[in-house]
Amino acid sequence: MKICTYWECDYTAKLWDAATGEEVRTFNGHMDLVESVAFSPDGKYVLTGSDDTTAKLWDAATGAVVRNFLEHTDGVYGVAFSPDGKHVLTGSWDGTAKLWDTDYRDTIRWVCAHLLRDLTPGERTQYLITDITATCP
Repeated sequence: MKICTYWECDYTAKLWDAATGEEVRTFNGHMDLVESVAFSPDGKYVLTGSDDTTAKLWDAATGAVVRNFLEHTDGVYGVAFSPDGKHVLTGSWDGTAKLWDTDYRDTIRWVCAHLLRDLTPGERTQYLITDITATCP
């Protein structure tokens, strides 16, 4: 069993091995206090919410950021996964709750269908798309 906690002093979340008490991984990337943490139902991902107005989806095995959720205008104080792990819910001090797809490709398909253009460099950064090929058909 593993436990994930947040450490407000250094803006990180930490993964611990409950049996040994050893720190397994540090999730480093928020720019302000981490307010909330959740595990995906399959245990493969960690979701964090922060006072930096973002939520981040992390690969629990590697500590790499899988997806950034960037549309809140105030701190994110609550995060949760849907039972099937395909969606996350974020709650913010801005008075909103947002439902997101965990797989950025689902979001990108929706965005491309509505924009009728390729994504801008800033949008590609938001969705962590690192290749330079066209994203939208």
